[in-house]
Amino acid sequence: MIVFLAVAFLPICSFADGFSGPYVGAAVGGAFATEKGTGYDDTTLAQSGYTHKTEPAGPLLGLKLGYSKLLANKLLLGVEVGYDGRSNKDRAYQKNNGVVDTGYRKTTTISSSASVLARVGYALTPKTAAYATAGVSAVKVSRKYETVGVDSESHGTTKSGYVVGVGVEHLLSKNLSTGLEFRHSDYGKSKVNVANWNEFYKERLTDHSVRVGVSYRF
Repeated sequence: MIVFLAVAFLPICSFADGFSGPYVGAAVGGAFATEKGTGYDDTTLAQSGYTHKTEPAGPLLGLKLGYSKLLANKLLLGVEVGYDGRSNKDRAYQKNNGVVDTGYRKTTTISSSASVLARVGYALTPKTAAYATAGVSAVKVSRKYETVGVDSESHGTTKSGYVVGVGVEHLLSKNLSTGLEFRHSDYGKSKVNVANWNEFYKERLTDHSVRVGVSYRF
């Protein structure tokens, strides 16, 4: 009877020991953003007919710090803060009523992002857990509006939004885990005044990322 109880209790101990407590980690992956802009005349406030779409994509390197707690019913709860260094850039010509105009060009550059996330998951086995995550994110973005061969102006800002994602984590040992995660971020619309073009633009920025990470659990 004692042996039976010990065997039955062992998986619960494994869950608690592996997924509960503070952790630090790092991740590598790729980020794929889309920014769509619509131009409006400064004077009439009507749409000017000019639009653009940039898709800055590239690698990311992330750091994270978090805490998670595995409950007796195998429900996993946690919180995580993170920072991603990025160098994602893309540029595209403007379109005037759908026709490409090579005289005007827009560049979008994303250099970093930070997030605060909550996690809710479930321990599928003593070593593997699946989870969903949601929270807030802020991204550092720079926008360049160029009259090709003539002049240009740049606008930099930090834009906040929401982020949601899903992931899976696997324990390699009591203190070491690895995981795969997908995130979607939506930073809404920003109004950017472009003096050189006598216009303002409503820019809509969204972002997707996939990352593979390693964490050390204390």
